[in-house]
Amino acid sequence: SAASDVYKRQDIYEADSIMTHGNATGIVTADSTLYLMNSDSSVQMFDIITPSTLYARGEISETAALDIALCHDTAYVACGDTTPLYDVSDKDNPVLLEGCDMGGVERLIIEDDYAYVVSADADLKIVDPLTLELISVKNIEGAEAYQARDVALSGQNVFVAKDSYGIVVFDSQDIEESPSEVGVFNLPNTSMQSLDIYNSDRIFALAHLPSGDGYEVEYIDCSDPTSMDTLWRYSFSQDVTVN
Repeated sequence: SAASDVYKRQDIYEADSIMTHGNATGIVTADSTLYLMNSDSSVQMFDIITPSTLYARGEISETAALDIALCHDTAYVACGDTTPLYDVSDKDNPVLLEGCDMGGVERLIIEDDYAYVVSADADLKIVDPLTLELISVKNIEGAEAYQARDVALSGQNVFVAKDSYGIVVFDSQDIEESPSEVGVFNLPNTSMQSLDIYNSDRIFALAHLPSGDGYEVEYIDCSDPTSMDTLWRYSFSQDVTVN
């Protein structure tokens, strides 16, 4: 079938559980540490070397933490209007780096010493995470009315999810110049929320249904970013927690 490369795992079991300070709104792992974002605006840190015996490390307290990305021993905490930086070399005692801020960020990823950022004022920013220097800014022509919601990376392709518009793909090969738009996958009747790359050539895209009472997951073939196609979709009710 079209979804033959998504497998059901029959051997998944609960190794351990974590007590959160509120509703868990997102997780990021880096090396042997899990960073868990909570609805109370804190970011809890856990050692995950041994999954059956997780234990708490330090904690970052920020207002409305939306996302977090790691570069070496620095954590970049996206809070919408600001993105404070923390030194997390000591996992038990993260330290705020005074005077360091990447600016307004909704979602970000850091790879190969570049930060790929979506924000309220730009569909895609590329930033040097070490110097915080802005390298490039891209806004999608004809889609100014739609908010960029998430960003994902596969090879040299950068995927940006835009609200009720869809997914736009940029080629970042000439990153020091300006990434060029190479593909668009329109999803006009849904409100895009997030996306993740699977096996480098598939996308899981999460969107609100137009009725407002549910979600939809689109599983998309992105092997050719100039001609993407939905392989399957699945809808489910609003009364679930989705990440």
